[in-house]
Amino acid sequence: MYSICVARIEESTITQSIRKPDMEKAEIKITKQEAADCKALLAIEDIENLTNDEKEELGLDEDATLFSKTAKFDDGVSVEVKLCSGQTNCWAEAVWFDKDGYEICTSEPSYDGVDGSWECEYNDKQYAVDVIAE
Repeated sequence: MYSICVARIEESTITQSIRKPDMEKAEIKITKQEAADCKALLAIEDIENLTNDEKEELGLDEDATLFSKTAKFDDGVSVEVKLCSGQTNCWAEAVWFDKDGYEICTSEPSYDGVDGSWECEYNDKQYAVDVIAE
């Protein structure tokens, strides 16, 4: 078994050559406010420079998942797109799980947002999830 994960693909680069017809596809819909809130947290350059009151107001905990949405594909594979915090910054990532709940792929961190497209290849099968802010 092997897996290849592609972090975020900018919408302008998504073409038919990337999106194969037999690719498993899913959508996650989030609000525009959720997308904006995630981008605001990603824009913080150094969490350590925030006061405890500012961290509390933003809901920032160290080493935490701050936002998470999941999509499931017909074959049982699922993907969790989430915003995480560390000691100094936040990042977005996609984590893919097989039908039994075992992690099969993790994207590279993204610092642009949770919305957009995330892809993974696992056992010669490609999966794509589009996170759409409405």
